[in-house]
Amino acid sequence: MAANRPIAVSMQAGGSSVDTWVLSSQPGSGFSMLPRPMQPGDLRRERRRVPSRAAENLFWAGRYGERAENGVRLCRLILGSLEGSDAGELSGTFIELAAASGLVPSASGDVRRGLDAFERVLVANLHENAGSGGSASIGQTLAGQAYACGEIRGRLSSDHWRTVLASRNDFRDALQALSLAPAAARESAATPLRRPTSYDRMALIRALDVLSTQLSAISGCQGDRMTRDEAWRLLFAGRHIERVAAMATMLRIAAQERTLATPAGFDVLLQLFDSTLTYRSLYPGRLEVPALLDLIVTDPTNPRGLYGVYARLRSRLDEIAQAAGGPRREPFASQLAPIDALPTLEELCEPGDDDRYPALVALCDSLAARMAATSNEISARWFSHATPPAAQVWS
Repeated sequence: MAANRPIAVSMQAGGSSVDTWVLSSQPGSGFSMLPRPMQPGDLRRERRRVPSRAAENLFWAGRYGERAENGVRLCRLILGSLEGSDAGELSGTFIELAAASGLVPSASGDVRRGLDAFERVLVANLHENAGSGGSASIGQTLAGQAYACGEIRGRLSSDHWRTVLASRNDFRDALQALSLAPAAARESAATPLRRPTSYDRMALIRALDVLSTQLSAISGCQGDRMTRDEAWRLLFAGRHIERVAAMATMLRIAAQERTLATPAGFDVLLQLFDSTLTYRSLYPGRLEVPALLDLIVTDPTNPRGLYGVYARLRSRLDEIAQAAGGPRREPFASQLAPIDALPTLEELCEPGDDDRYPALVALCDSLAARMAATSNEISARWFSHATPPAAQVWS
């Protein structure tokens, strides 16, 4: 019997094992390598470091998000106005706005051959493979936003990230269903898109409505679900630089096209500045240029008011400059004029000899140039990835 017993002890065969205890004549030590429970006095609110490349993607995520919102709002307005009685009066303004916003190639002669030709070019340049001739389609802007957000995925909530992806994919699928996208995925960005002779305009407007809602949700996630640290300030700065530049461009075109003081031009600007309800509640039945410019330019309480957006951007840039690492440079406050140095409402309301509001046009040109210079300055200060690590990090 003994010869059949296994040499190794096995628990499957009924064996057992016990821990080995080492006895000591001294009391045991209470030392442990496990961390002790934290006390309130142990807590430190340390800011999360933002590397240079993440800073750049945060900044451009903000810019792309705002650019997409502006493009969608303008495209919905144009498509919804083509059958209206004011379409002919506003055709020049629509064409200039679309070209300045990158919705149509500015060098294309087709956009100036009538509203039908303009609509065909506008619709054909919605997809992300359609941008050409200096234009950036809505689809390309959504793709840029998705890429930038994908690079900073760890800083976004799950809902935020899912909505970014859905905005791009759903709009791409909607264009595909309307035959407004390349027929095959193998077609490259260099492949010219066919320009549709007919399409379901209302279905496209509904797709733009859905996209507008998604972009609003993304903006809400950025404003309501991100910690107010340097990463958020960078994203905020990107959004507001884009917003100031876009609003200045819209105002300048409306003034130069002499549609600022017309009823149709009133409605266009109020819709583009998302201020229609506010204006109508304040001035029911009135179409007055001073009231319009006060609301969309000088009113600091309007979140789409030009001066208010500019002031908030200036404040955030100063906060970013104080938090950023690297060598100290000239503060942004010296590069961006304070609000009290900008033209007053009385100056902006002067129509001039040709009814093109020269003070307003000069202001818009100045602000657009300052936004371009500010964007370049931010890039030069903090997006230089080849600099030493100590100068690349926001702390």
